[in-house]
Amino acid sequence: SLDFPSRPTIERYLAEEHVIVSYNGDLRGVVEDLLGLRRKVRISVPTFAHVGAAVDGTGLLATVPDIIARDLIKTRPHLRTALKPFSLSGTPMELLWRSASEGDGAVSFVRKHIERIAAQIPSQKKSQPRHKTSKKI
Repeated sequence: SLDFPSRPTIERYLAEEHVIVSYNGDLRGVVEDLLGLRRKVRISVPTFAHVGAAVDGTGLLATVPDIIARDLIKTRPHLRTALKPFSLSGTPMELLWRSASEGDGAVSFVRKHIERIAAQIPSQKKSQPRHKTSKKI
């Protein structure tokens, strides 16, 4: 909504209606799974690429990684960002690919390089173990 604060309380955040990214097509996301919070999810989209279209022109709220938010603002400068009222540091990063491309040598080559590069990214908290998850869909 237009009056949504740049630093919302957890209560205010949960009072809003949300768009989530769910690779499974359900109405749960990382906020529900890792933090145990319950949002009013109105739309589930399959990838972060769909978030901008889903929230544009609505009062819906989407919780996205900073890099996604920056890209959304570049292409849709009328959208606003706000800080999350919680931390998602240590959230596992997932690499997804279609099972139909499992035997594709070029896809496998790129996937292995992405995993190698991602493994070199320093952890935000040195005390937390690094998470590496790959999934095929």
